[in-house]
Amino acid sequence: MKLSTAVSHIDNRLSVRHFLIGLMLAYAAIWIWAAWDPVYRFDWFLENMLTIVTIIVLVASFRRLPLSDISYLLLFLFLVMHAVGGHYTYSEVPLGYWLQDAFGLSRNHFDRLVHFSFGFLLFYPMREIIMRKVTRNSFQAGPAAPSGWLG
Repeated sequence: MKLSTAVSHIDNRLSVRHFLIGLMLAYAAIWIWAAWDPVYRFDWFLENMLTIVTIIVLVASFRRLPLSDISYLLLFLFLVMHAVGGHYTYSEVPLGYWLQDAFGLSRNHFDRLVHFSFGFLLFYPMREIIMRKVTRNSFQAGPAAPSGWLG
């Protein structure tokens, strides 16, 4: 299966985006698991507010700005990290304890891994949005830009 990229033609019909449908189903299953008896229910609720807002924005913008398969895959990985972090709370994620033991760290650094991933995993989707939506005219401050402005 060939994944679409930021420079591919992107179809805005969900019915033909089989990879995206698979990601949506996988995330729904992970989210249900994470919602089922989290370690701290109120913390889970607070930590999922960002993911819920993100999913609402992605669904609302799909017709106008469908992203590539690679962008959706990276967003999926980021949202999964948040779902797992919300289920256990970030400071008690088992993967973080494994990293702590493996590298002799002083504490569970899963929260730092998620923060690093914020930049690493979201760079490509943000770049894609900029490539598709930002034009030369986006930078004009008024009715006419100075001569030679941006090229």
